[in-house]
Amino acid sequence: MKKGFGIIEVLIASAIISTVLGGLVYVGKLALSTSVYMQERSSAIGLAIEGIEVIRGIRDTNWIDGANNTTWKTLILDGAGNPMELVPDSSKNYRIVFHKLEGNQGRYGLTLGSSEKIILGDGGTFFREIIIEPAGDLIKSDTNLITDEVRASNSFKVTCNITWDNNKKVGISELLTNWRPDY
Repeated sequence: MKKGFGIIEVLIASAIISTVLGGLVYVGKLALSTSVYMQERSSAIGLAIEGIEVIRGIRDTNWIDGANNTTWKTLILDGAGNPMELVPDSSKNYRIVFHKLEGNQGRYGLTLGSSEKIILGDGGTFFREIIIEPAGDLIKSDTNLITDEVRASNSFKVTCNITWDNNKKVGISELLTNWRPDY
């Protein structure tokens, strides 16, 4: 009787070890790609929240900027940098871009555009799209004190979509209303 391994035993052992190692490599690669995706998704959610907060901040600042030509609906600037009023028309959606205003130290504004390219410190490239649309029919009242016309002129739906790597997307929406209608 011979001692040691035969060629068949060695081949079977090699096949089992290769299968186990291949499975471990696949699981490791999957865990790594999931971790990278979750990090990118977390960054995208932060950028989407930032987009909504920018709109809310500009809306609120317009009430206290001291200028007579700004109202709660003047979130967007025209090509000359003047406030442009949002029109609550159900056929009109505003796609806007957030950027630093030239000639204004530290001031940011919104202008009509498609999407904003954002490059993060880690090299990630994201595209932010902010859409403002009428939201009067999304807000319901328990009483008949608020007419559809008042509701339509005092509410907008803001959606912020973030895309990256051509097919990955995160989006959030929020209703912004004129919470100080008598101002």
